[in-house]
Amino acid sequence: MSGQQGCIARCTCIDGYGGLACDKMAATLLIQQTMRGEMVQSLADLMSKEDATVESLRSWLNTIMELTQVPEELDAASTSRLRGMISVIVTMSTEVGLPAEDLVLLARVANVLLELTYATDKGSSSGRSSGSGRRQRQDR
Repeated sequence: MSGQQGCIARCTCIDGYGGLACDKMAATLLIQQTMRGEMVQSLADLMSKEDATVESLRSWLNTIMELTQVPEELDAASTSRLRGMISVIVTMSTEVGLPAEDLVLLARVANVLLELTYATDKGSSSGRSSGSGRRQRQDR
């Protein structure tokens, strides 16, 4: 299968380890995912209470970009919640007249979330990884 188009190698971390490079203890990763999930929820709460303006949309987009900088710290629930938040921002962007240059940031954020969704669906946040690490099981 190696070398075929459309194939992507996936590594599976040994028990007790996780992350993109299988370099984090599973318990540590779970704590990080929980904290990141709480931050995502806090932003969702803020978005539900704050009026949508060009400035608030920019702030929300920048915050989402920051929240997605370490993909392994986002579990499937957080990724799903972020996708919903982007959907809200897309709808509101037309209502508030978000300038074209800000739509580039919106596209970047949407792309990051698509990549996270793919990684999460493939199980990277539950211990699988596309990176190479020291604590990986060799599947044959």
